[in-house]
Order: sequence, then structure tokens, then C-alpha cells
Amino acid sequence: MSANKSTISAIFISLLLSFGSAVHAEGNPELRAMLPDSIRNAGVIHVASDYPFPPYEYFNAKNELTGVEYDLTQEAGALLGVKFEWHKQPFDGIIPGLAAGKYDIALSAFSDTISRQKVVDFIDFSVSQGAMVVPKGSDVKGKLDICGRRMSTQRGSNGEKSIADLSAECVKRGKKPVEAVVLPSGSDVHLAIKAGKADASINEAATAAYVAQTVDGGKAFDFVIYNDLDNQQEPIGIAVPKDSEQLRDAIQATLQRLIDNGTYKTIMRKYNIEPLSVKKIEINTAKE
Repeated sequence: MSANKSTISAIFISLLLSFGSAVHAEGNPELRAMLPDSIRNAGVIHVASDYPFPPYEYFNAKNELTGVEYDLTQEAGALLGVKFEWHKQPFDGIIPGLAAGKYDIALSAFSDTISRQKVVDFIDFSVSQGAMVVPKGSDVKGKLDICGRRMSTQRGSNGEKSIADLSAECVKRGKKPVEAVVLPSGSDVHLAIKAGKADASINEAATAAYVAQTVDGGKAFDFVIYNDLDNQQEPIGIAVPKDSEQLRDAIQATLQRLIDNGTYKTIMRKYNIEPLSVKKIEINTAKE
């Protein structure tokens, strides 16, 4: 009797595993056919990332990996019928890891640059821009609104030079200089704004959006993408080895499908970074 029960259990488990594999491998036939045979057969795309770096990839309250890039891979995996398996890797080891074949792709808020394009291709899915974190309801809408006010930054960061340059521009335009509030840590920078000891801080837009969305349930700060002074957009992309054109093109087509069906917009809106969206997924858009 026990032998029969064991046999039945084994058959049942086998059927469950087979069914699960079939569901996982289903995906979209057109997109799935674009994958290299090796990845389609393995059912896994290995991702290198130096997480956490919110809002791109980080751990939620349940200690589960989440974020813009993570969510995009989950939706892409559903269309491709494969699993995107994430691996933590220090940032400076990511591109060497791709070159060595240790990973298939990399997502870590990667800026697409001309120098990086020499060793990897980028599937560009978003942009980066400068932004400011300001108190909720602030009248600060551009960088020049900070003239004669206080801007906080972390000691030793690029923010010190940015504030000095802005202050010089204010004086050049006949306005009052900016007072730099230089603090030991990133958290101190935002606490100073919340405490009324500073009027703004300069950040990368996605980071500023995350701070505005999460601190005090979104009630403490706003974020402002300024346009009164130079604020060029820089492409953010998925890094793919140069010899992986087939995988690159499959992921590009899949992300474009996510744009076309509205899933991409939903994800960007979820993380409060819809202004950093693109309308078309392109390859290596960084220019000199």
C-alpha cells in the first residue's frame, strides 16, 4: 500500500513539475522564438546587479527584491517564457562578469556611455536627469529659484561643486548667491530640508522621486526636474555583451511590447518616475 502511495505521489509531483514548466515556458511565441536556443532551453536569463539602489532595485518591507528594473524583468520574463535570475555583484565587477560569460545581462541603473559601448551594448529603456528634492508645496520650480536660499549636499560629493557653480550663475545674473549646507551623510541632506535648515538638494531624478514618494508616506517632499538651466537627459539601459545580439534584440522587442501594451507606463508610474520614460526602446543611444 505504501509503495503504491509513493508511486502515486511521485507521478503527481512529476505532473505538477511538468505543468509548472509548461506554464513558465509558454510566454509569447513570437518573442520567445527570438531568444538564443541556449537561453530558451535553459529557461533562465542571469542578471548581474549591484543592488540595492532604489528605486531601480531594492528590498521591500517583506525583504523581497523589487524596483523599476526588477519589475521590468519580471514582466519581460512572462512574455519570453523564461526566468530572470538576479545575482548581486559589486558594480566594478559587473562588466568584467559579462565579458567572462558569468552573466547574460546587467541592470544596475547603468548609464549608457560611449566608453561603455566599446565593451557592451545597451538596451535603453529610460533616461536620467538632474532634479531637486524640495519641501512639500515649495515654490521652487527651477534651479534659479534657489538663488539667495540654502541648498544641502553631502560632504565630498559632486553636489558641492554643483552648488558652487549654481551660486556663481546666480551672482552672474545679479541674484544673491546660494548658501551651501554641507552635511556628513545622504540622510542628513534630506533631514535638513525636512527640518527647515535647507530649501532644496540636487539629486538624480529617479532617486529624488523615490525620496519624495517614500519619506513620511510621500507627505514630506516634492521632486522637481528643472529646465531653467542645462539639464540634459542621459540614457539608462540594460548592458548586454557585444556578442549577444540575438538576446539583445529579443529583450529590446519584449520591452517595446511592454510599452505598447501599457505595462511599462504602469511600472514607471508606480515608482513616480513617469517623466523619465521613453516612447521607443533603442540600442546605444548615447552620443559624444
